Amino acid sequence: MDFSSIIIMFSKLFTMILRVAKLLLLLISLLISKLRSEIRILGRRIKYIFVDSRNDIDYRLKRFGERLKRPEQYYLDGSKLVTNLFDIIQQRSRHEVIKYRIGGSFGKKTDVIEPDLDLVILVNNFHPHSLQGSLDEFERILRQNEGRLQIRLGRYSKTNRSLNFSFTNGISVDLLPAADLSVNKKQDVLELLENDHENLLHFYNPSFVEDQIKFMKAQDSFAHTLARLSKFWLKSLDLGESFRGGSAMMELIAVAAVINENMNEERSISRGFTRVLSMVINLKTTKIAFINLQNNRNWQRVAPACLHSDNNSLIPNIIGKIETLERGYFIVDPANPFQDFLEGKSDRVLRKLKEFACSTQSRLDKILKGSGQRDQDEFIQELFEPMFEHFPSDHTVASVSLPTNVLVSYDVPCTSVYNKEEIFNRNISANPKTKRAVTNLKKDLLAAIHSTVKGKNDASVSDVKNEVLNLLRTALQIRTEEASDFQSHNRECDAMIRIPYLIVDKGYAVYLSMSWIPESSDLDIWKLATDTYCDLKHRWAELKRSMSSKIKSSLVLVPCLVCCYLLYM
Repeated sequence: MDFSSIIIMFSKLFTMILRVAKLLLLLISLLISKLRSEIRILGRRIKYIFVDSRNDIDYRLKRFGERLKRPEQYYLDGSKLVTNLFDIIQQRSRHEVIKYRIGGSFGKKTDVIEPDLDLVILVNNFHPHSLQGSLDEFERILRQNEGRLQIRLGRYSKTNRSLNFSFTNGISVDLLPAADLSVNKKQDVLELLENDHENLLHFYNPSFVEDQIKFMKAQDSFAHTLARLSKFWLKSLDLGESFRGGSAMMELIAVAAVINENMNEERSISRGFTRVLSMVINLKTTKIAFINLQNNRNWQRVAPACLHSDNNSLIPNIIGKIETLERGYFIVDPANPFQDFLEGKSDRVLRKLKEFACSTQSRLDKILKGSGQRDQDEFIQELFEPMFEHFPSDHTVASVSLPTNVLVSYDVPCTSVYNKEEIFNRNISANPKTKRAVTNLKKDLLAAIHSTVKGKNDASVSDVKNEVLNLLRTALQIRTEEASDFQSHNRECDAMIRIPYLIVDKGYAVYLSMSWIPESSDLDIWKLATDTYCDLKHRWAELKRSMSSKIKSSLVLVPCLVCCYLLYM
């Protein structure tokens, strides 16, 4: 045997040994992974026996609160779209547009599930009388650049304060022109509010966006997590009427609870959440106001004992007006002392909040007492299970009209992180009862799916399916049918909802297609004719706009064609 043959033989042997070694390493890694899983399960069982139950529930509540935050891609996409939009507005507006700020929970990073994006456009020489003109101009600019700015075509609505629209990826935007308080001094605006609070507060409140963001950024991660839990709880409720400022109110209640919790040697998220629920239960006696000690870096809660009508030193910089102190219960925005989130709230809403908070408090007490005998993975679902007082099973309540047929899919592959709500039948969006049913169904689905996926270890698609079925069939008593495939969800239904979720880093979505049997009022011929006319008018305007742009582009070719004809002749 020559030397070259020996070399070839040894190289083949070495290659075979390497392959065997790789196979052994693969088997060992699989074995270790399995052992880790078993050890983790065993460790959890041992911990349930020997570790204090509140500590374990604190860990799970904290983890759930952190998971409620939207993916980082959501912030990146939103910020990029908003920057492009602002650049166009600044270039083409006749107003002196200075800068923009993203307010609300999106800007404060206290968002849960599906935050609206509050886009505050700060304008020099802002005045409420010119607000409608600004909104009209901004809408015109956006309509002219919908494709470039990735805005959903023609989907605008307007209030006396804001312009509402959506980007094509599903992010909903409230555009609010506001005064730049670095130009129009904050003290000047506060004096205006002091003289005419009732008429001007609604218009000037977005101007305080920068201080509102600074206040929440001054709080630590514990406060942010508790704020998210509190806001998620509020989103699972339906109070039967609008509750303006509810999310911001829950943030302030959470911060007040954290300040009280800081007095303990060791902070507890479950005890903090109990404090939040206790304040909601006692809203009729709750007094919350804050004072800024170090230029937005150190905020302290004013002691409730000092918040009485005889303490005039609080007016107007901490509490905007004496009537607020005389009422005896209030939650005042630290950025705007004239904004009291409890002002004007009906007794019915406060009573419903109290009832919901009492129910949740009972759930939490039951979980804490029986934690040693239960599967801890289930308690998040139990604690935040949506409350269905707003959806009676007899379908006769005046405020909502549930769908008569629902087609549902639980595991449609999905790469998007955005929720989606589409209403295809104009009669459904025109009818307050059916439109509200779609909104509430979406909200309850979000609560049920996310409490399952983000609150339970090793959640599966089957867990999501069971939770959705429990929501639709058991709690709401809606007749459902499972779709044979994704193509079954089409525009033949009246409305559709999509809720994406992740299982082991793989994207899925729950699809819900809904149909209603028309009521007699929905078949009104005059209303149908009016809707058809409006629809045709809108389509004709879109056609004229598209044809106009095509004609303009084609006119450029006319001189070229004439020249070619003359040369040929």
